[in-house]
Amino acid sequence: MVNDEIIIEGTKKVHIRSIKQTLTYGGLLEGIPTRQMNERILKDVVNDARKFSCIDEVYLIEPAQIPIAYNGRYPFGEPAALPPVICIVELSGSPQRDMNRHGSCLALVWFQQDYMFPIDADILKKITEIPYSKVCGEFDH
Repeated sequence: MVNDEIIIEGTKKVHIRSIKQTLTYGGLLEGIPTRQMNERILKDVVNDARKFSCIDEVYLIEPAQIPIAYNGRYPFGEPAALPPVICIVELSGSPQRDMNRHGSCLALVWFQQDYMFPIDADILKKITEIPYSKVCGEFDH
């Protein structure tokens, strides 16, 4: 990755236009995360990405949920944790499908261990595999 550039679909370059990062469980004051809580977080973060970027097209790199050991039965669901940092970026690039348009854009969401930069290596690999040209939006100025 060079400055604001990310390579997608092998050789195409897109640019990071804005970044938002938050702690996954920043509002959790008591208890432990559960799979049910994580499903709400995943749904909410997609909506948050739309609001943050003003882009309808959002791509979520699905995070792994790590089981949390708990003695007995936790009364609020199955304990599991997502990575601790949510990253939302607004990507833009050249038109992908309609060359008469001015550009393309996509809100991208992933979870990683630390605040970026750098972006986790496994996430960068997953970003290169996103079918950007199929899932991005296109716009005119």
